[in-house]
Amino acid sequence: MKRVTTLLALALLATSCASGGASGKDLGGPPRNFEGFPSQSLEGVVYAQAALDLGVVGSKLLENGIVPIQLTVSLSGVGRDDYQVLLKPERMNPRLYLADGTSLRLLSTARVVDGMRDRDAKLIRQKALKGGLVSSDAMHGILFFALTPEKAFATGARTVTHTYNDLSRKLKLTHSLLSFNVTVGDTQQPFYVGIQR
Repeated sequence: MKRVTTLLALALLATSCASGGASGKDLGGPPRNFEGFPSQSLEGVVYAQAALDLGVVGSKLLENGIVPIQLTVSLSGVGRDDYQVLLKPERMNPRLYLADGTSLRLLSTARVVDGMRDRDAKLIRQKALKGGLVSSDAMHGILFFALTPEKAFATGARTVTHTYNDLSRKLKLTHSLLSFNVTVGDTQQPFYVGIQR
């Protein structure tokens, strides 16, 4: 009886492994019912909102493997005047996590505009997040993230197809998660916000 039970368990395991694994080269994307992360977040007195910026320059950037994310940060709620909150791109360690878990790193504005026409470069510099002290007046700016290695990504209008180990996933950029640190007084506070749909 014990041997029959063991054989049955092995047969069920083999069947589930054969039918449950990835097949083909295209893994699709996240589950269809996944709607992304909330695009607005309030942690303590810090409020943030993130969105994909696909204006004229933003679309060109995406075609060239750079994901532009518009970030809005302000202080909100009771006691907001009691805190000194600082936001600086070089200190906030921002990451953009795609829906398959891929972490994209921040590109400096100088690297983004390198080799661009003067008019486009000027516009990028104007739109880039400058940082500074956060107040109840909203601070706006764009963070730029690199799709690296470039050969692993193909871009669409609001999607990227990520190929890794010969397997591909089509991912909506609006299903991504932005993480960054906010300096509150002397401490670094992690912050997470989804990308607006």
